[in-house]
Amino acid sequence: MKTVIPPDRILGQLDHTDPDPLTGSPTLSPEEYAAARAFIKKQYESGKITYESNDYRMMRIERLPSGQVRIDGAFALYYDNILTQYTMEWELKKALLRNGPSPIQRLSKPGTLSLREAIEAQGDPLFSGHGRCTAITISTLMVFNRIPAGFACLIRRRSIEVGLSPGMLHIVPAGMFEASNTHDNWSIEMNVWRELLEEIYNDEELLGTGYAEIFGLCPWKRTDKTPAGADRQRGSRIQRDGNCLRPSQLATGNMYGALCP
Repeated sequence: MKTVIPPDRILGQLDHTDPDPLTGSPTLSPEEYAAARAFIKKQYESGKITYESNDYRMMRIERLPSGQVRIDGAFALYYDNILTQYTMEWELKKALLRNGPSPIQRLSKPGTLSLREAIEAQGDPLFSGHGRCTAITISTLMVFNRIPAGFACLIRRRSIEVGLSPGMLHIVPAGMFEASNTHDNWSIEMNVWRELLEEIYNDEELLGTGYAEIFGLCPWKRTDKTPAGADRQRGSRIQRDGNCLRPSQLATGNMYGALCP
């Protein structure tokens, strides 16, 4: 089996400059972009979510001589990601749903995917974030042994309040790689733990608190203090610094070992 790489090891340099809204895109003038941004803000904040999140964005991905990759990042604003990154998905879906020639013929025609073509002209979009706000998302497949049923994973429906794919099934924990506070650690692992508490244990959103990001690398540990007569795996509890964070709920199987050996 190949070496397992801790998630935070793929993170490189982070530009700590405070994020400012983009003023344009490869296909929109400053005036058009400002109008589009105002429209997105109005639509997305018409429900219970009334803020624009501060996220991490990919600036470039570098292949290292070791064969691993390194992601350099910066701060970003969510609505810029919608207008320059997710818009490419909408552009593709619109082209595929349009009547006429076969999808392949349609997509091969220059100008069909105008935003994608403009961005690809600035560099390889797989390794470069130029021309758009490439906010990073995190999806964590957690596999654990639920005795006696066997191995299982966690799936739930997305909130109906979110702007993208509301109510659709997804694995958990998953979500935007958020930078709730610009002084928090640049850490995938801590974002995973925050999403775990929010999506599985129904904790309130930790936006602005930084609780999930200020802990050191891999702070969780498993104890052998299982209830009398209980199965050791099912009775294991996740603890931090000897104090149970949620003692009534943090009963787990082998989830810890899959994330943080």
